[in-house]
Amino acid sequence: MNRRSPVVAGQQKQATSFGTIAQFDVIEAGTVLAAPQMTTAERDALSASNGWIIYNTTTNKLQCYENGAWANVI
Repeated sequence: MNRRSPVVAGQQKQATSFGTIAQFDVIEAGTVLAAPQMTTAERDALSASNGWIIYNTTTNKLQCYENGAWANVI
């Protein structure tokens, strides 16, 4: 595992990349984690695996890939 220096409150730092699709952004230590953002068309072009999480900017929904399909988290 690649270790990174800790994030200090108020600094923006990118977290470890998961594969080649996107990175999660840590906005403030311990408070905010921003999922990769993409449209429905961009999402559908992925070869997704169970557990992937994105923020769909077409539907304004947080989504997770599970059992072969994308599902709204909330």
